[in-house]
Amino acid sequence: MGLQRPVLATVALLAACAALAQTPPPAPAPPAETHAATEPAAAVSPGELKAQREFKMLDFNGDGKLSRSEVKLFPRLAAAFDEADTDGDGFVSYA
Repeated sequence: MGLQRPVLATVALLAACAALAQTPPPAPAPPAETHAATEPAAAVSPGELKAQREFKMLDFNGDGKLSRSEVKLFPRLAAAFDEADTDGDGFVSYA
């Protein structure tokens, strides 16, 4: 029971960050003529950065995806695993 509140807060945070990440950024100004290799990468929102950090924190082995064993300590995440594993491969990727 002691972990339920932090887990719920983490789930809510990840859901909020994911929702923020889905908001399209404002349209950029037309680019000046430059070489593609020298153009800066698209800006990432603070919410997206936070969601990425939270995901990486749960990805204990650093393989870029969450396995059932990585979320087993978080009952609410473990309970939602099958729903989040949309392709049924046994993993949940950030995308």
